[in-house]
Amino acid sequence: MGKIAKMSVSHWTVFKLVSKHKHKMKPINIKDMITDLSNGRLDEIIAFANEHGLTESYEKTFARLERHSENGCQVKIYSDFAPLSLYFEIFREGQFEMNGGFIFHGRHDGYGSGSAPTFSVSIEPERCSHWEIHT
Repeated sequence: MGKIAKMSVSHWTVFKLVSKHKHKMKPINIKDMITDLSNGRLDEIIAFANEHGLTESYEKTFARLERHSENGCQVKIYSDFAPLSLYFEIFREGQFEMNGGFIFHGRHDGYGSGSAPTFSVSIEPERCSHWEIHT
């Protein structure tokens, strides 16, 4: 797996959108980007994913949040109480739409058994370290 570039989410999203749509060269509306308010937690998660071979899980799961941004929603991410996890809020045209967690499951929470510290149940059939979206 490749390494995840170390950049802010809004820059990462802008890069992906520009790369994806460079042949159209449409202007990108900054208010529709993902806003990283995690105080460094996102950088910690990216570094952990790179160091432990979990970039595919990170990218696949984070892409779900990026899709909301690409579809005109404003996504705000914050540090969560659970290790290597984020809390997110999604707004459409300034109105709250949904919130949830970008939750890391692993040995520390029984691979998503519902126990502390995540208190979230994983739907992944294999007992492996990974991220999931919980709403």
